[in-house]
Order: sequence, then C-alpha cells, then structure tokens
Amino acid sequence: MKTVALTQNKSIQQQMQFGDYEPTDIYWTFEEVPEGTKVSWRMKSDKTAFIFKLFAAIGGGMDKMLGEMEEKGLANIEREILADLEKNPPAKFRLSDVSSIDVPAQKFIGYYQKTTTDAAMKDMTKLFKEFLPKSFGYGVSQKLSPTDMTPGAVYTKWDEETKEAEFYIGVLVKKDVAPGEGMTAVDLPAGKVVMISKFAPYGIGDYEAHTAINKYMATNKLTQKDDGIWELYVNDPSTVKPEDIQTDVYYPVK
Repeated sequence: MKTVALTQNKSIQQQMQFGDYEPTDIYWTFEEVPEGTKVSWRMKSDKTAFIFKLFAAIGGGMDKMLGEMEEKGLANIEREILADLEKNPPAKFRLSDVSSIDVPAQKFIGYYQKTTTDAAMKDMTKLFKEFLPKSFGYGVSQKLSPTDMTPGAVYTKWDEETKEAEFYIGVLVKKDVAPGEGMTAVDLPAGKVVMISKFAPYGIGDYEAHTAINKYMATNKLTQKDDGIWELYVNDPSTVKPEDIQTDVYYPVK
C-alpha cells in the first residue's frame, strides 16, 4: 500500500496492490461533525480480478465480504487514537476574533526559503531556529532596538496541489534598513488586511487560525490579494507561559 495524495485534515488517497493484480484505489475522508471527526474509508477498482469477483459473489457481495473487516479496522483506529489522546492530550490554544483593519506600507527583511507544504514540523522549526536569530542579530548590528523590529515570516507561495512553499524568515522593521548579505527586502503594501491573533506554542492552532480567517473572508465576500500572507511573533516565548505565546496572522484583501 502506498499513499499517493493527501489534503491535510480532509482526505488521503492510497493504492493497495495484491501481488501482480491491478492496484485498488483507497479513499479516506475526514469530516467535522458535532461528535468529533467522521472517518470514511472507501475502496474502488475498475479492473477487479475475476477471482475476487468470484469470491465476492460467493460471499454475498463485496460489502458483505469486506464490510465487517473495514468496520473493525475503523474501530481499531478509533481505539488507538483515543488511547493516544489520553496519554498525549493536544496542546490548548485560543484565538481572537477575526478583524478587518487598514495597515500602512511596511518593510520586511528576511532570508528566502523554499520547501514543501508537507514539510515536517521539526524541519520547519529547524529553519526558524536558524534564521530568526540571524535576522534579529543583523538588526541589532544595524543599531535597531527590539522595539524597532518584530520577528516573523512572509509566505509568498503555499500550494497544496503542487506541494510548493516559498517564504521569508526575518523581521518587520520600523526604520529604513538595507537587507544584509543573503537577505531580501519584501515590501508589504498599505491597504486592508484581515487578521487574527493566536495564543499557543508555535505550530499549535495554526490550521484553525487560517480556517477562521478563510471563513470570515467567505462570509464577508472578501478576496485575498496576491501580496503574500505574513505572520508576526509578537512576544518573547521565554518570558510568557506557552499558552500565551502570541502569533498575529495577516491576509491582505481587496
């Protein structure tokens, strides 16, 4: 069995192959329901081998032959997930209300990154641990005070279909400073943005924050501009509780 496609929190597509027979397509779908998450598991094959059709006919149909096994598999998944959640409860987070505000033109300087949307959290963390201190250190070398710069990231591409991600890790500066060696200046234009504040350790609650913004834009019939999305890390995580670490997320809109 191999995984051929994945959409985070929505679906998984796999192929399962028995011996030299044609592979069978497997589809997982995940749907939010009041009780939690509804998991559906489907199997499809346009070229089912005759021997399998024969067994299915004798067994009373594919659903009767495989249905009990599939239900048992889903029950086992539920059991394992609930046991894991009991041992490792998910970190808590909280979100502010989504708001629409006007921002002035701003300047961001940072280091360009290119990776995939499926990059592991530890790999992303490694990038930020390397380039955020480097960016902040450069700002200090240019005689910027901590109040003159805010660490963050500007995402210029995040494509779930092609799995391409491009972004800059650096600092938003309040004074006119030329980017250092290996850095790029990114102009954030003035205009209307939709923003939300997330309070949680880095990497926790991000999906929910972006989902809340997208729902707000859909409800208010707002269209995102192609100016990139940026997030700012407002406070020092070493001086506040983990649940109070603040990340502000901004979407420029038309």
